[in-house]
Amino acid sequence: MRSRYTAYTIGDINYIIETTHPDGPLYRSNRADWLKELTFFSQHTQFVRLDILEATDEDDLGQTWVTFRAILTQGDHDASFTERSLFKRHHNMWKYFSGEHLDDMAES
Repeated sequence: MRSRYTAYTIGDINYIIETTHPDGPLYRSNRADWLKELTFFSQHTQFVRLDILEATDEDDLGQTWVTFRAILTQGDHDASFTERSLFKRHHNMWKYFSGEHLDDMAES
């Protein structure tokens, strides 16, 4: 999780793509368009802080859950959010599969 956050902060968009699970809902087959979208997001977002709130141990299916709070701004807008993310092993590497925004925690 931390490595993906860092990749966003430094604009290493290829790393974001490479660490997204190919079976996950955010994976895009059109890499060029995906690269443009992620680059735009990275360039127009200030990444202030990442707080890891909880992480589970790897289960028998080769997956783990990470709950985090990302403090972000976009211009004058607070774009912070809290998410519970699912990471799955794929070819011996952890990859982001999906996430659920936790709105009730976002206000705390």
